[in-house]
Amino acid sequence: MWHDYIMTATLLKLKELALDALFPPLCLWCRKILAAEGKERNLCDTCFDCIPVRTAYTCPTCGARLANMESACHRDMPLHLAAAAPYSHEIVQRLILDLKYRRMTAAAMPLAHLIAKHLTHIRLPRESMVLVPLPLYPARKRKRGFNQSELIAELLAPKLGIAPETTALARVKNTLPQANIEHKDARARNVAGAFAVRRSEKIRSKTILLLDDVLTTGATMAEAARTLKAAGARRIIAVVAAKA
Repeated sequence: MWHDYIMTATLLKLKELALDALFPPLCLWCRKILAAEGKERNLCDTCFDCIPVRTAYTCPTCGARLANMESACHRDMPLHLAAAAPYSHEIVQRLILDLKYRRMTAAAMPLAHLIAKHLTHIRLPRESMVLVPLPLYPARKRKRGFNQSELIAELLAPKLGIAPETTALARVKNTLPQANIEHKDARARNVAGAFAVRRSEKIRSKTILLLDDVLTTGATMAEAARTLKAAGARRIIAVVAAKA
Protein backbone atom coordinates (compact mmCIF):
# COMPACT_ATOMS: atom_id res chain seq x y z
CA MET A 1 0.00 0.00 0.00
CA TRP A 2 2.82 2.42 0.92
CA HIS A 3 4.60 1.42 -2.31
CA ASP A 4 1.46 2.29 -4.30
CA TYR A 5 1.27 5.69 -2.58
CA ILE A 6 4.92 6.43 -3.43
CA MET A 7 4.37 5.36 -7.04
CA THR A 8 1.25 7.56 -7.37
CA ALA A 9 2.99 10.59 -5.87
CA THR A 10 6.00 10.06 -8.16
CA LEU A 11 3.80 9.80 -11.25
CA LEU A 12 1.91 12.97 -10.30
CA LYS A 13 5.20 14.82 -9.81
CA LEU A 14 6.49 13.59 -13.16
CA LYS A 15 3.25 14.68 -14.80
CA GLU A 16 3.61 18.14 -13.23
CA LEU A 17 7.20 18.42 -14.44
CA ALA A 18 6.20 17.33 -17.94
CA LEU A 19 3.40 19.88 -18.09
CA ASP A 20 5.75 22.61 -16.84
CA ALA A 21 8.22 21.67 -19.56
CA LEU A 22 5.58 21.74 -22.30
CA PHE A 23 3.56 24.66 -20.95
CA PRO A 24 5.76 26.60 -18.50
CA PRO A 25 3.76 28.75 -16.06
CA LEU A 26 4.04 32.44 -16.87
CA CYS A 27 3.81 35.57 -14.75
CA LEU A 28 0.34 37.07 -15.17
CA TRP A 29 1.87 40.52 -15.71
CA CYS A 30 5.24 40.35 -17.50
CA ARG A 31 4.77 36.83 -18.98
CA LYS A 32 8.19 35.61 -17.85
CA ILE A 33 8.53 31.92 -16.96
CA LEU A 34 7.92 31.55 -13.24
CA ALA A 35 10.41 30.13 -10.77
CA ALA A 36 9.21 27.89 -7.94
CA GLU A 37 8.17 30.67 -5.55
CA GLY A 38 6.54 32.67 -8.30
CA LYS A 39 4.45 29.65 -9.31
CA GLU A 40 2.74 29.81 -5.92
CA ARG A 41 1.69 33.41 -6.60
CA ASN A 42 1.22 33.41 -10.41
CA LEU A 43 3.43 36.52 -10.36
CA CYS A 44 7.21 36.63 -10.62
CA ASP A 45 9.24 38.04 -7.74
CA THR A 46 10.00 41.25 -9.63
CA CYS A 47 6.34 42.03 -10.35
CA PHE A 48 5.11 41.03 -6.90
CA ASP A 49 7.80 43.02 -5.08
CA CYS A 50 7.08 46.19 -7.05
CA ILE A 51 3.54 46.39 -5.64
CA PRO A 52 3.49 48.81 -2.66
CA VAL A 53 1.88 46.84 0.18
CA ARG A 54 0.54 48.98 3.01
CA THR A 55 1.94 48.52 6.50
CA ALA A 56 -0.94 50.04 8.49
CA TYR A 57 -4.71 50.15 8.73
CA THR A 58 -6.50 52.66 6.51
CA CYS A 59 -9.50 54.88 7.15
CA PRO A 60 -12.25 53.52 4.85
CA THR A 61 -13.70 57.02 4.39
CA CYS A 62 -10.72 59.27 3.67
CA GLY A 63 -7.88 56.81 3.15
CA ALA A 64 -5.75 58.15 6.01
CA ARG A 65 -3.15 55.86 7.56
CA LEU A 66 -4.21 54.64 11.03
CA ALA A 67 -1.91 53.44 13.78
CA ASN A 68 -4.03 50.42 14.73
CA MET A 69 -7.56 49.05 14.60
CA GLU A 70 -8.51 50.95 17.76
CA SER A 71 -8.03 54.34 16.08
CA ALA A 72 -10.45 56.02 13.68
CA CYS A 73 -10.89 59.42 12.10
CA HIS A 74 -14.44 58.87 10.75
CA ARG A 75 -16.34 57.13 13.53
CA ASP A 76 -19.59 56.90 11.57
CA MET A 77 -18.09 54.09 9.49
CA PRO A 78 -19.00 50.74 11.15
CA LEU A 79 -15.78 48.98 10.22
CA HIS A 80 -11.99 49.19 10.15
CA LEU A 81 -10.11 48.73 6.91
CA ALA A 82 -7.14 46.53 6.08
CA ALA A 83 -6.48 47.37 2.42
CA ALA A 84 -3.39 45.66 1.05
CA ALA A 85 -2.51 47.95 -1.84
CA PRO A 86 -3.67 50.99 -3.82
CA TYR A 87 -6.08 50.23 -6.66
CA SER A 88 -4.22 52.80 -8.76
CA HIS A 89 -1.25 50.45 -9.13
CA GLU A 90 -1.45 49.00 -12.64
CA ILE A 91 -0.69 45.39 -11.69
CA VAL A 92 -3.23 45.36 -8.86
CA GLN A 93 -5.90 46.95 -11.04
CA ARG A 94 -5.31 44.47 -13.86
CA LEU A 95 -5.47 41.48 -11.50
CA ILE A 96 -8.80 42.63 -10.04
CA LEU A 97 -10.33 43.36 -13.45
CA ASP A 98 -9.08 40.05 -14.87
CA LEU A 99 -10.59 38.15 -11.94
CA LYS A 100 -13.91 39.94 -11.71
CA TYR A 101 -14.79 40.69 -15.32
CA ARG A 102 -12.60 38.40 -17.45
CA ARG A 103 -13.09 35.29 -15.27
CA MET A 104 -9.33 34.72 -14.96
CA THR A 105 -9.43 32.81 -11.68
CA ALA A 106 -5.62 32.51 -11.59
CA ALA A 107 -5.58 36.21 -10.64
CA ALA A 108 -7.06 35.34 -7.23
CA MET A 109 -3.78 33.79 -6.07
CA PRO A 110 -1.56 36.90 -6.19
CA LEU A 111 -4.36 38.94 -4.61
CA ALA A 112 -4.53 36.46 -1.72
CA HIS A 113 -0.73 36.72 -1.32
CA LEU A 114 -0.92 40.53 -1.27
CA ILE A 115 -3.57 40.42 1.47
CA ALA A 116 -1.55 37.89 3.49
CA LYS A 117 1.54 40.09 3.25
CA HIS A 118 -0.45 43.14 4.38
CA LEU A 119 -2.02 41.32 7.33
CA THR A 120 1.47 40.25 8.42
CA HIS A 121 2.65 43.87 8.26
CA ILE A 122 -0.22 45.12 10.44
CA ARG A 123 0.17 42.19 12.86
CA LEU A 124 -3.47 41.26 12.74
CA PRO A 125 -4.41 39.19 15.80
CA ARG A 126 -6.09 35.87 14.88
CA GLU A 127 -7.99 35.02 18.07
CA SER A 128 -11.81 34.78 17.91
CA MET A 129 -11.85 35.82 14.25
CA VAL A 130 -14.10 34.62 11.47
CA LEU A 131 -13.23 35.04 7.79
CA VAL A 132 -16.39 35.97 5.86
CA PRO A 133 -16.18 36.59 2.10
CA LEU A 134 -18.65 39.21 0.90
CA PRO A 135 -21.48 37.23 -0.74
CA LEU A 136 -22.89 37.73 -4.20
CA TYR A 137 -26.59 37.53 -5.03
CA PRO A 138 -27.18 33.91 -6.20
CA ALA A 139 -28.23 34.89 -9.74
CA ARG A 140 -25.10 37.02 -10.18
CA LYS A 141 -22.88 34.25 -8.82
CA ARG A 142 -24.41 31.78 -11.29
CA LYS A 143 -23.85 34.20 -14.17
CA ARG A 144 -20.20 34.82 -13.25
CA GLY A 145 -19.57 31.21 -12.33
CA PHE A 146 -17.92 31.99 -9.01
CA ASN A 147 -17.74 34.57 -6.24
CA GLN A 148 -14.34 36.26 -6.49
CA SER A 149 -14.36 37.07 -2.77
CA GLU A 150 -14.95 33.41 -1.87
CA LEU A 151 -12.16 32.36 -4.20
CA ILE A 152 -9.67 34.77 -2.59
CA ALA A 153 -10.87 33.70 0.89
CA GLU A 154 -10.27 30.02 0.11
CA LEU A 155 -6.70 30.79 -0.95
CA LEU A 156 -6.06 33.15 1.97
CA ALA A 157 -7.53 30.90 4.68
CA PRO A 158 -4.60 28.42 4.93
CA LYS A 159 -2.18 31.33 5.33
CA LEU A 160 -4.21 32.68 8.26
CA GLY A 161 -5.20 29.37 9.81
CA ILE A 162 -8.84 30.51 9.69
CA ALA A 163 -11.45 28.57 7.70
CA PRO A 164 -13.72 30.77 5.56
CA GLU A 165 -17.34 30.98 6.72
CA THR A 166 -19.58 31.20 3.65
CA THR A 167 -22.96 30.44 5.22
CA ALA A 168 -23.27 33.13 7.91
CA LEU A 169 -23.96 36.11 5.62
CA ALA A 170 -26.23 36.08 2.59
CA ARG A 171 -27.03 38.61 -0.11
CA VAL A 172 -30.82 38.81 -0.28
CA LYS A 173 -31.28 41.75 -2.65
CA ASN A 174 -30.25 41.76 -6.29
CA THR A 175 -28.73 45.24 -6.37
CA LEU A 176 -27.38 47.10 -9.36
CA PRO A 177 -23.59 46.85 -9.82
CA GLN A 178 -22.03 49.59 -7.70
CA ALA A 179 -19.54 50.39 -10.47
CA ASN A 180 -22.47 51.68 -12.55
CA ILE A 181 -23.56 54.15 -9.85
CA GLU A 182 -21.63 57.40 -9.60
CA HIS A 183 -22.81 59.15 -6.43
CA LYS A 184 -22.02 57.92 -2.93
CA ASP A 185 -25.56 58.47 -1.58
CA ALA A 186 -27.05 56.53 -4.50
CA ARG A 187 -24.63 53.67 -3.84
CA ALA A 188 -25.73 53.56 -0.19
CA ARG A 189 -29.41 53.45 -1.21
CA ASN A 190 -28.68 50.73 -3.74
CA VAL A 191 -27.28 48.32 -1.13
CA ALA A 192 -29.65 49.20 1.74
CA GLY A 193 -31.15 45.96 3.06
CA ALA A 194 -29.02 43.88 0.71
CA PHE A 195 -27.69 41.46 3.36
CA ALA A 196 -29.02 39.10 6.00
CA VAL A 197 -27.32 36.95 8.62
CA ARG A 198 -28.26 33.27 8.30
CA ARG A 199 -26.03 31.73 10.99
CA SER A 200 -25.79 34.23 13.84
CA GLU A 201 -24.09 31.65 16.09
CA LYS A 202 -21.12 31.72 13.72
CA ILE A 203 -20.48 35.44 14.15
CA ARG A 204 -21.85 36.41 17.57
CA SER A 205 -19.20 38.12 19.75
CA LYS A 206 -16.56 37.52 17.07
CA THR A 207 -14.29 39.83 15.12
CA ILE A 208 -15.25 39.43 11.48
CA LEU A 209 -12.71 39.66 8.66
CA LEU A 210 -15.10 40.73 5.91
CA LEU A 211 -13.25 40.02 2.68
CA ASP A 212 -13.71 41.53 -0.79
CA ASP A 213 -11.50 42.28 -3.77
CA VAL A 214 -11.67 46.11 -3.81
CA LEU A 215 -13.23 48.92 -1.78
CA THR A 216 -14.34 52.14 -3.48
CA THR A 217 -16.81 54.27 -1.47
CA GLY A 218 -17.26 51.50 1.10
CA ALA A 219 -21.07 51.54 0.85
CA THR A 220 -21.41 47.79 0.25
CA MET A 221 -18.97 46.85 3.00
CA ALA A 222 -20.60 49.29 5.42
CA GLU A 223 -24.05 47.82 4.81
CA ALA A 224 -22.74 44.29 5.33
CA ALA A 225 -20.93 45.43 8.49
CA ARG A 226 -24.10 46.98 9.94
CA THR A 227 -25.98 43.74 9.27
CA LEU A 228 -23.30 41.67 11.00
CA LYS A 229 -23.11 44.02 14.00
CA ALA A 230 -26.89 43.96 14.38
CA ALA A 231 -26.62 40.16 14.62
CA GLY A 232 -24.03 40.37 17.42
CA ALA A 233 -20.62 40.62 15.75
CA ARG A 234 -18.13 42.42 18.00
CA ARG A 235 -15.95 44.16 15.40
CA ILE A 236 -15.73 44.24 11.61
CA ILE A 237 -12.44 44.54 9.73
CA ALA A 238 -12.88 44.97 6.00
CA VAL A 239 -10.05 43.04 4.35
CA VAL A 240 -9.52 43.92 0.67
CA ALA A 241 -6.78 43.56 -1.90
CA ALA A 242 -7.05 47.23 -2.83
CA LYS A 243 -8.69 50.54 -1.98
CA ALA A 244 -9.69 52.79 -4.86
